[in-house]
Amino acid sequence: MLIASVCVAGESSLLVVRPDGSWPPWETVVNGEPAGIHVEMVQSVSKALGVPVVIQSYPWLRAIRMLKQGEADAITYMSRTAEREQFGYFMEGNILSSTRIGLFILKSNERKLSFSGDLSSLKGYKLGTCRGFSYGEMFDNANFLDKDNGAEDEYALLKMLAAGHVQIAVGYVGDMKFAAEKLGMADSVSLLSPVLSERRDLYLVFSKAKQHQELARRFSEAMKAYKQKPEYRELLRKYGVSE
Repeated sequence: MLIASVCVAGESSLLVVRPDGSWPPWETVVNGEPAGIHVEMVQSVSKALGVPVVIQSYPWLRAIRMLKQGEADAITYMSRTAEREQFGYFMEGNILSSTRIGLFILKSNERKLSFSGDLSSLKGYKLGTCRGFSYGEMFDNANFLDKDNGAEDEYALLKMLAAGHVQIAVGYVGDMKFAAEKLGMADSVSLLSPVLSERRDLYLVFSKAKQHQELARRFSEAMKAYKQKPEYRELLRKYGVSE
């Protein structure tokens, strides 16, 4: 089994890559270093397995390419799609967290825009998404929709919404609300009902190019065990998250 990717102080370590954005409390950067619940989960499980790990931030598309080409051992914050299963091992024990996916509009457009729950009801609107993100295969494959995937992150996406370049912004609900708060837009955007997805799991995914199936299995079992420990509950409390 191939394991080593990075040499730190003479010791081989796994290279885990993550998107270079900030989505507290799950993932962020503090004093130049990756931090947050996902990061601490990976570090704790790695320590339990006796496998040194290095976590580094990269632009999302580059991080995906590194996993696909075997330049990285694993990646965080990745949702599952058939395409991604071609190059990554998704195991249920390696779910880091779950989120909802929703549609955001300007409050000034609340009387003009609505969503029935059927994607066809979104025809005629321009929908903004983040480059390289997946919002569920049904939405991803809805080629009849007018999508603009030019946004680098949620901040850019909300600015596109505010400027009128798109009428609807699609995103992970918690991350979009955090970005709106940071931009001072919390009172000017609304989440349409129903949401696109009530649950979208985000995984720690291991590289098939690195032949990491067994390593993924070991992490999955250790992650399941970790989630049963008081240490995990303490981690969630530390960041103000309920189980």
